[in-house]
Amino acid sequence: MKKIFCFILLLGLLLSLGACGPKIGNSEVMSGSSELPDLPFGNGGEVTNQETLFVSDVDRIDSTIVAHGDYIYIGTLSDGLYKYNRKTGKGSSACVDPACDGSCIVENLRRILYLSDIVNNELYFTANGYIGRDAVLVYAKINLITGEVTEILRLYLDHGDAEFDQPIVGDGYMYYLREVLKEGGNEENPEDYESYYYRISLDGGEPERFCPQRTDEVHCVIFFAADGKLYMYRNYQFIEHDPETGEERVFLETTDFCKARAYLDGKIYYYQKDDQATEEGTKRDTLCRVDVKTGKVEQLVDGYIYTFHVTDEGIYYTLWEERVVYDPDNSHEDPDIAYHGAALYRCDHDGSNAEIVYENPYMYISYDYTVVDGILYGYVSEYVVDERSHGWRGRGICAFDLSTGTYTPCHTPKEENPV
Repeated sequence: MKKIFCFILLLGLLLSLGACGPKIGNSEVMSGSSELPDLPFGNGGEVTNQETLFVSDVDRIDSTIVAHGDYIYIGTLSDGLYKYNRKTGKGSSACVDPACDGSCIVENLRRILYLSDIVNNELYFTANGYIGRDAVLVYAKINLITGEVTEILRLYLDHGDAEFDQPIVGDGYMYYLREVLKEGGNEENPEDYESYYYRISLDGGEPERFCPQRTDEVHCVIFFAADGKLYMYRNYQFIEHDPETGEERVFLETTDFCKARAYLDGKIYYYQKDDQATEEGTKRDTLCRVDVKTGKVEQLVDGYIYTFHVTDEGIYYTLWEERVVYDPDNSHEDPDIAYHGAALYRCDHDGSNAEIVYENPYMYISYDYTVVDGILYGYVSEYVVDERSHGWRGRGICAFDLSTGTYTPCHTPKEENPV
């Protein structure tokens, strides 16, 4: 989950922030000591989505591709925040300011790490890069109607180790991670830092320390903020937390770490480790969901899961399967092995009506995608064998027609394919 600071130093271009009218919110230095006040668990305001042509009801984690209205919004690692019009098949930068000179957050900090959520037609995102000589992590939002960009919080990554987890947006707040030096700790010793969740109002204001995330006694992950509650996973327990009163309720205890992927209609969809380990000692993942009110757990798919993705239309998933994709038929090379099945499945949210929607042993669709009207938007790779080489080759972000198996590139330079 944590990525060290040297990872961002691969950005070789020094950038600066300027036009396109971003509103500057708060700045915080990511140093070893904390000067922010501790927060008694407080009250989050209620925020609901407005209706547009298409609005997703699914809260997802680790996402860089989201659908809203006629557009697919894509967070890229080199070209900033990008949008693709699924009706016209054309794409461009998400910045719509005609006076933009390319120096706003959307265009300037071109490494978009996460797209957190869309609330009231505003898309919340995390960007990483340089402002002048300073390496920064910026939490911001863009109004998808007007194109106005608002910077919520800027973190200066000065002590060399930062938390790059996706912030959680919901009920009027953004929850994000930062590291804090232990009392009496050594700033040069990574072991002397602890991780805490902070929160800041979506309208700005001062950040407040909320709860510990990683200390000597606690390991906690906030998965979702929904329906006035926080849903977190702490020390192998799924917990519902009331941010107004601080009251907590454990609704599921587990024996292995669980990774949640989506929240929909009062249920959390997650990877659950199987009780039986393989001969190598590895435990495979199953696809489960838990009702946050009753704690009832359902395994939705028979067999082990490689990846799954919850959409408004249902659940798309691939099964874990060890298979040979290329056998060189000689003694000089080893066969190429894949661990995902050749078929992409779809089922209803309760696991019923499972069916194969696409099958190709030489095609791989990444876990990060979305599906609207039978078109999958995501990262596509093909296994290619030619005279010189063989292997998986990325095709970029594509609009993939599940009924025909054909795909169209989505991410193209704006000057060649303007909206």
